[in-house]
Amino acid sequence: ALGAQVVLSGSSLEDARNEALRLAADNGYAFLHPYDDRDVIAGQASCGLEIIDDLPDATLLVVPLGGGGLLAGVALAAKQHNPHLRVVGVQADAVAPWRHFLADGRIDAISADAHTIADGIKVKMPGALTRQIIAQHVDAIVDEFEAFARTSGPAAEHLGSQELRDHAKIVLEAVAADMATPQSKSAQDDKSKGHAENSQFSQVMKTA
Repeated sequence: ALGAQVVLSGSSLEDARNEALRLAADNGYAFLHPYDDRDVIAGQASCGLEIIDDLPDATLLVVPLGGGGLLAGVALAAKQHNPHLRVVGVQADAVAPWRHFLADGRIDAISADAHTIADGIKVKMPGALTRQIIAQHVDAIVDEFEAFARTSGPAAEHLGSQELRDHAKIVLEAVAADMATPQSKSAQDDKSKGHAENSQFSQVMKTA
């Protein structure tokens, strides 16, 4: 309605970014980075402030992690409010470039065909600025998304979003839909229980 032109390019965030950079260079457009930008991170920090306003006594914040903008912003807000509040980033185990970052600063290479239902955090190359902030203010990073989906039975990755769509009239982006996935009866067997007890996330929760 306002005359904007929307361009879809490539099959990954990196493809889209490269095309956006080309269009900016060719046409004099301003390029706005989706996560590795101070103003974007400051905007993401507002999520952390809202959480703190609602839950001032919280001891643990768990934040989706892709490029790092949301986690960096929430961590900045949380640690300013309470330096002892634990902040944990959760990335998709199929696309997990941050796996060793807090231990040795390394960003893991991700294969070109890596896939995750949590496509909102399907980022193969995290930002430079977000790395600096996360290194200073984030307590732990775990990779869990697909692991929980696998223990929830066939097509379980779609159940959470379907139930919320049908009953609450809410359409979730895939990252949130996966976290909202309910467990099927088959997921409550001993194998699933064992996964839950031994998962990275459950270990982090025990230390909160």
